[in-house]
Amino acid sequence: MSRTFSIQNRSDRELLAQQISRQFEEAGKSEHLPDPTRFLSYLNVALENRSPTLLLSYLTWCQGSATDPSGGFLRAIELLRDTLASALEPAQAPAAGNCIDLVLRCAGPATGGRHLLSSGRVPALRPGPALPRRAPGR
Repeated sequence: MSRTFSIQNRSDRELLAQQISRQFEEAGKSEHLPDPTRFLSYLNVALENRSPTLLLSYLTWCQGSATDPSGGFLRAIELLRDTLASALEPAQAPAAGNCIDLVLRCAGPATGGRHLLSSGRVPALRPGPALPRRAPGR
């Protein structure tokens, strides 16, 4: 009988951190590749608040700041997405999955400095509805 993976379980978080760390090390040495501990703390915030904004911002910064000639960064993020898809409760998975899918599709020097969307590796996102503007002074 296999036990259920839980992102809330400390040993599972540590195991996931080690997996992520190995994947990012294989992607290449860069000060801008994600730090697994920081990534997991942002992931926990995303899941608790049901808002992946901070995690998305962090991963987007990492992706936009690092060149990745071997494609290892994308492979690491794809592995992470697949791991999360099977690990999280159904109510949590869409937020984390959507966040990571956005990272995979966002602009940035993902493969040898080429733009992700122009590389043909991932489809462009369709524009969503405009966000309402805040009234001044609020």
